[in-house]
Amino acid sequence: MEQLRREDPQEYARIQQERQNFRKRITDHVGGQVDFLSGLSTDGLTPEQVNNHAMLLTRLREFQGRISRLNADPASAEDGVSRRELFREFR
Repeated sequence: MEQLRREDPQEYARIQQERQNFRKRITDHVGGQVDFLSGLSTDGLTPEQVNNHAMLLTRLREFQGRISRLNADPASAEDGVSRRELFREFR
């Protein structure tokens, strides 16, 4: 990426903008899932369903925290390892 930044600044800027847009879409999507699931009533659910609901919310909130940290410092994942791990979890 550093070579691209030096040799083709416009292409580099385009790629960076695409990455930023993608991170925003993911952030918005996960935030929407957390909001939706947080608003669901667990009344009438079995204990197992309540547990599954709580575990899903916990995982989504953890993911949300990791994506927030990546958004705050995108350069920390320039090697792609953190990004790959994060988005593997998202699938």
